[in-house]
Amino acid sequence: GDKIGANSYADANGSCSASFASTSKFFKRYILPGNSEWVAIAATEAMNIEIVNAVTGVVESTTALTGNATNGVYYRKFTNTNAGRIFRAADPSKKFAMWWEPKATTTYMFNDDESIMWGSND
Repeated sequence: GDKIGANSYADANGSCSASFASTSKFFKRYILPGNSEWVAIAATEAMNIEIVNAVTGVVESTTALTGNATNGVYYRKFTNTNAGRIFRAADPSKKFAMWWEPKATTTYMFNDDESIMWGSND
């Protein structure tokens, strides 16, 4: 198919932008470094996402991505997620992209500035 690219810039409440990632930059898991206003996930296939407490290793929730094969886009947005949570595909062979925006109370993070996340395949 056709290749596209995009970038969100100036969403009216911060000063940073978050680029959209090539599927070659999708990862199997991500850890949230600070408390978030929101976390957004996108994938090219259906999957369930587990949110795991990094300290205890307990799966706190499992949620299916929304979307369909016709458009080839699956997504989910989570709000008010605490730091130290691992987002991973329930099927460890699947990969996805993730973006986030820190809460105003998150130390060493600039409030309202969305960012793309870099994850791990290990």
